[in-house]
Amino acid sequence: MSTFYAHEFREHRKQRPRNVPMPSLNDKLWPEFEQYLTTRGLDTDLAKFNEWYPSSDAGDGAPRIVIPCSNSLGRVYWQARLMPHPWSPDLEYKRYQSAHTDRAESVVITWPRENYTPIPLGVVLVEGPFDALAASTVGWTGVALMGDKPPPECIEYVARIFRTSEVWRVIPDRDCPRLGAQVVRALAMLGKKARLIDVRPYKDMAAIPEGVRYGFLNPYSA
Repeated sequence: MSTFYAHEFREHRKQRPRNVPMPSLNDKLWPEFEQYLTTRGLDTDLAKFNEWYPSSDAGDGAPRIVIPCSNSLGRVYWQARLMPHPWSPDLEYKRYQSAHTDRAESVVITWPRENYTPIPLGVVLVEGPFDALAASTVGWTGVALMGDKPPPECIEYVARIFRTSEVWRVIPDRDCPRLGAQVVRALAMLGKKARLIDVRPYKDMAAIPEGVRYGFLNPYSA
């Protein structure tokens, strides 16, 4: 199991430079932030613990949840997920906005709260940030690859920083099983044995009800 947790998490925070602007916080959007996450069965306190926050400054003026990313280059990178906007139903917005810079090896890492488990149960690679957060609600370190075609260096980065982890899971979205097989193979080439989890009958990790997530991940066998 991984010992890469509390002090490494604090180091990630300290090392994240501000040479590229993050979208500014919009305090007025906290109620929408909490409502949106709650309706998706996700933990708002855990999202805040991982430095997620609401903003309307991610490029199009729409209300979004800003999700910081991690990489070894010290580059600031983020994704921003659209929240519902019923006051302008005729306007179409992209589901995600991203920082206007090369993502390189950037991934979203979500950490479980230490009061849930002092050491994460293992590492779970998934497609989207909300899938990663869902895994962290039941004690796992979540890693979102941000799409079904992540650059190879993303997998190398994750294997490197979690090199002491012994338990690995890969959970692709139901409509993209190809991603799961590719990630399992890539991890194997880096010396990491991962179990591929079939998310059916659910759409993705975030769609699995909270009471069922722990059983899907099954931490007691590699």
